[in-house]
Amino acid sequence: AVRSLETQGLTLPPIHGARAGQANTSNTSIACQKKPQGDAIAAKPKEGRSQRQRCSQCGKKLTLAGTFTCRCGRLLCTKHRYAEAHPCTYDYKTEGRRELKHANPAVHALKLPKI
Repeated sequence: AVRSLETQGLTLPPIHGARAGQANTSNTSIACQKKPQGDAIAAKPKEGRSQRQRCSQCGKKLTLAGTFTCRCGRLLCTKHRYAEAHPCTYDYKTEGRRELKHANPAVHALKLPKI
C-alpha cells in the first residue's frame, strides 16, 4: 500500500514512537500528503510539438503570413496589428520627430555684410 501511494505522488507522515523498519500497528488514521512538485516538472514542455505563437491581445493562433511584430515587441494578429488596436507602449511621436530632425538638418546661411 505504501509503494502504490508513493507512485501516485503521496507520502505518509512519519509515525511518532515507531522505530525505523517497524510497521504501524496503531489504530489511528493517517492522512496522506501530496509531495511538492518542483518547477522542473511543471515547466517541462510537451515533446514532439512546438508551441504555436499566439496574438498577445486576443490569444489567436498565428500563422506564418498572419504574424505581425509591433515596435513595442508584441506578436499580433491581423486584427490587432495597428497601434490603436492594442495597448501599444511605443512612442511613435518622438520617433517621428527624431527621424525628421535627422533627415532635415538645419541649414544656416552665412551672414551677409550690410551695405
